[in-house]
Amino acid sequence: MEAISDNPARPSGALPATSPLGSDALYPGQKLGRYTLLVPVAQGGMARVWAARQSGQRGFQKIVAIKTIMPALAADPEFERMFLDEARIAAAVHHPNVCEIHDLGEVGDVLFLAMEWVDGISLLTLLKARPRTPLEDPVAVRIVADACAGLHAAHELRDDNGYPLNVVHRDVSPHNILLSINGQVKVADFGVAKAMGLEHAPTVAGQLKGKVAYMSPEQAVGDTTVDRRSDIFSMGAVLYEALTGYRAWAGANDVARLQNLLAGNIIPPKQVRPDIPQDLENILAYSLAIDPARRYQTAEQMRMALEKYLVSRSMMVSASNVANSVRMLCGREIEIRQAQIRQAAAAIPDETMGMPGASVEPYSVQYRSRGMRRSTATAITFVAGGITIAGIMGIVAVSSLPSAPAATPPTVASNPPTQTASLAPPPPQNPNIIVVRPSPSDAEIEVNHVILGKGVRSFDRPEPGQTHTVVVRAPGFETATLTINHDATESEWSVELTPSPDAAASAVSPPATATPTAPPTTVVAPQPPPAATPTTPVVKPTPKTGKTPAIPDNPF
Repeated sequence: MEAISDNPARPSGALPATSPLGSDALYPGQKLGRYTLLVPVAQGGMARVWAARQSGQRGFQKIVAIKTIMPALAADPEFERMFLDEARIAAAVHHPNVCEIHDLGEVGDVLFLAMEWVDGISLLTLLKARPRTPLEDPVAVRIVADACAGLHAAHELRDDNGYPLNVVHRDVSPHNILLSINGQVKVADFGVAKAMGLEHAPTVAGQLKGKVAYMSPEQAVGDTTVDRRSDIFSMGAVLYEALTGYRAWAGANDVARLQNLLAGNIIPPKQVRPDIPQDLENILAYSLAIDPARRYQTAEQMRMALEKYLVSRSMMVSASNVANSVRMLCGREIEIRQAQIRQAAAAIPDETMGMPGASVEPYSVQYRSRGMRRSTATAITFVAGGITIAGIMGIVAVSSLPSAPAATPPTVASNPPTQTASLAPPPPQNPNIIVVRPSPSDAEIEVNHVILGKGVRSFDRPEPGQTHTVVVRAPGFETATLTINHDATESEWSVELTPSPDAAASAVSPPATATPTAPPTTVVAPQPPPAATPTTPVVKPTPKTGKTPAIPDNPF
């Protein structure tokens, strides 16, 4: 929560008894229902965050964060939609590594979120405290591993009927990873996240949301079907910066960065930091692959890789190690803000009844005028989840961290990055990774009740004594289920689904049997439809042709 100084506080003796409740009228001492604004702590292009005092019965008090839309944007329906979507998504996530939301309210023209107060800084602030200097490897790994845990919780979010919401954060960056003075790590700011089932229209094609310095290639080209793997790429960019002190792709401005990203000009980590451990470079390679199919398929996979690195080095790294770095590099800044909040709290009287005409009882604000169903709004106010509190919408839009030495002048790619745009030729197949190739190609793949997405998907081989249950499904086809154990001799599997009886009767399709995946140059002629009842799907390992994409050991 970086302090800002562009909103001078009024003297406590000059606070008016009443005030207009427009967004531009907010000031220290302003009351929003049971919340009293104390000190403005963060501001970006879209939102402002205040430290505020929550008051309750019998002298109850606590410090919370209040987030409001910037005055110039308060009347814009699009930004209001994003604000409400943030509340919907964040309120449903329950995880210690995701910021918690307490309340959603509206007083006059002010729409606000009451959130968990994280007494600390953003990862961006920690990185800027020592420009060109990486964090200690154990601390960087612990921060990113904990952030992956919170991100995975958001990705796994399901609706009331148990269907996945396919949440994508779309703005994973050092700005939105918060570090408390006690070493807790929190993922924040779901303001540009997307999810299934929202009442408002999603981002339109060609509209970029997020920060170019941490954006995935598919997000950069405006792909509206991005999935959780886009966030994994962004988390890889965060890890790269924490381990090297530089950003993964150079550029003096967003346009130059976008050009380098789309050209695949990711600077090899060893070029920036020759002593980086090979295991960490491999993790960066897996997370920063241009082709989403080559990346870690879930944030949990990336977290486990980071945890295994710590175990392999016999490193016991906890929140106390993160706390030591926060205090050492940014302790003075945190102390100054704490003093400002104490001073404001002492100077502003605690009137628990609020101003005349502005008191709002808990959970009684009018949500319907903001386009929310009352049932949805009520659920949001009762459920705790995650939200931003510091670095909201980019307190500093572009970090002052220097870029690494510029690479070869890039050319702008006219098409979305593909397998051919990977950072290096595909290496030999990794036996510890299982790859499933479905037919039809847009079939959905689920592993151990976790939906990985559509098309080719890869995941870790199960540990000894364990198995993975893989479910492949697609509309118009029979669902196929297979079990893969640790001792499976093959690491690539082709699954050809059988058309359902209704689909087989109305369309001509190949036989409903699984066959080895042919090399890309081979063309297989369609066969007549089966004359009898569709057969049970057959699953066979894919031959090791060496031409199929696999997660690279090191694409740098």
